[in-house]
Amino acid sequence: MLEIPTKAFEVSEQPFDGTRAAVTVLGPRSAPLFAPAYWRATLALRNTGRTAAVGLRVVITDVYRVTDSGEIATVDFSQRTLPGDGELPSRLVARFLLVSRARIANHDSGFVFGPLSHAMAGNIVGMQVTFTPARPDLTEIGNYLLRVITAASNVRAKTHVVEIDLQPDGLIKISFPNVTILNALRRLDRARHQPSVSHGV
Repeated sequence: MLEIPTKAFEVSEQPFDGTRAAVTVLGPRSAPLFAPAYWRATLALRNTGRTAAVGLRVVITDVYRVTDSGEIATVDFSQRTLPGDGELPSRLVARFLLVSRARIANHDSGFVFGPLSHAMAGNIVGMQVTFTPARPDLTEIGNYLLRVITAASNVRAKTHVVEIDLQPDGLIKISFPNVTILNALRRLDRARHQPSVSHGV
């Protein structure tokens, strides 16, 4: 069986691999002009079975917005498979990169599900930044629900719901939704005939 542990979430504000903490634009005074900011949040998955999980998959199938009034609204979204290891040995834990964001000078990647990379080119005129993927999955701050399905070739699929709080300063907070939100989502599921959700524990 695959499960999302209670303490399954890890948030990092460290630079992405191969990047520096400051960027210098060449000119009369070559000095750091800004400090790029990076945010990443990962999701842990534990194999509680006695054998290795083969062909491991973690898929975000649906995204919902939690309004200020507590209502849940669907977000236009195409399902996304998170990159990760194809096999998870018994009793071990694997981490999947769930959400990424980068802000470099006045360039903002927005929030992206899965990995995010960028390329920079600078001269005396300014800095050009290209993000991959080029378009974010979420552009507005606020609270969202992600329906996440975990499965493997030899493990039955299981549905979970994860709550993410995207804050104005770029911070990403992840947790399991409370009972009130889960009940509201179940009512929406019944109306849309979606499969029931588990709390992930």
